[in-house]
Amino acid sequence: MYQAPQGYLEQQVFTAPPERLQLMLIEGAIRHLYNAKKHWNEPDFVTAWEFVVKARTIVAEILGAIKPDIIPEITDKVTAVYAFLFQTLCEAVNERDITKIDGAVKVLKAEQDTWKALCEKMLHERQKGTTDAVSLETPDAPAAAGPTNDAPDEPRPEGGFSFDA
Repeated sequence: MYQAPQGYLEQQVFTAPPERLQLMLIEGAIRHLYNAKKHWNEPDFVTAWEFVVKARTIVAEILGAIKPDIIPEITDKVTAVYAFLFQTLCEAVNERDITKIDGAVKVLKAEQDTWKALCEKMLHERQKGTTDAVSLETPDAPAAAGPTNDAPDEPRPEGGFSFDA
């Protein structure tokens, strides 16, 4: 798999708007879970566990960055989604249950689709010069996602995600 030079990644992180950073984190978690599944099937549980822990750390960072005072009616639902993901990844390791990883990937892909759509909308709004008209607050995301390549054999679905899920 291609690894982008470190300087390129740093430039992307330092210049990315908050919604893009969030997307990068989600893509990083998905990538780590693909790697976990690959090692799980070899079987190399130690390496698989390390990748699950990396994904779980990203989920914990996202969860910790949620600001409850921004949009309370949405915050509770988003918090529930990421708390569910964190719990599921803990159970996957403790129970050695790869189906839990599959479930977490499914939820993360739905989140990925949502954040992709938001990134496209925000870019369009910025290009139109009307970003002031858009009042979307996003949680601050730590800059630790790394490259955003998905595993080569995994499809990237299109679609959206509802916070009501």
